Amino acid sequence: MKEKRTLKTERKNSYDPVNIWRDRHTRDQSFTWISNIFHYILCRLGVFLICNSFMHMVSNTSISTSHKSDHCIVNLDINISIENRGPGFWKFNNFLFKDSHYLKLITDLVHNTKCMYVNNDASFIWEYMKYSIRKSTTAYSKAKAREIRNTEKDLLMEIAHLEQTLYPSSDFVLNRIRDARNRPQTIYDIKIQGILVRSRTRGFKEGKRNTKYFFEFREKE
Repeated sequence: MKEKRTLKTERKNSYDPVNIWRDRHTRDQSFTWISNIFHYILCRLGVFLICNSFMHMVSNTSISTSHKSDHCIVNLDINISIENRGPGFWKFNNFLFKDSHYLKLITDLVHNTKCMYVNNDASFIWEYMKYSIRKSTTAYSKAKAREIRNTEKDLLMEIAHLEQTLYPSSDFVLNRIRDARNRPQTIYDIKIQGILVRSRTRGFKEGKRNTKYFFEFREKE
């Protein structure tokens, strides 16, 4: 126990941690934790520690409502220099295959391309079709992502507004909060799928191999 206290003290002295949100919002009447099970308890339990030497890089800090948790999310805006990047590999999210509007869009695109270039070389049709599918998919994905962001934003604003009216306590408001928190599950499923796609693409860029590759390699031995 003594060793743990010593280690904690050493790290505190080395990193000089600061609770950034509380440091910037000392007088705000807002809460980072809301108990909605038995009694209505509102506290400022949320802690987000950063090194004191990084304080000047944080331009803004705020809290926002979490989807499932009764703890709020701490948001930081950090000013860092970022190099400009190219488009990189095209990352297709197969979650779109569950979208009937997207499937109809691509089906019509393939049909129209085949009819329009019926007299052209097959290799040209194939390359043009891939280009058209990528272009249409990118445009559709951006529009879909914008729609999802707006839906999520409106929902979180609704939850945040309800949480503000929760003080003083109200059973009616609490039930509305629980209902609102259960609605955006589909939104988060889509986001998780996108994260998985980007993760696999990053692994490909870094030369990593998936499990299927190693199984096939073992079968050849």
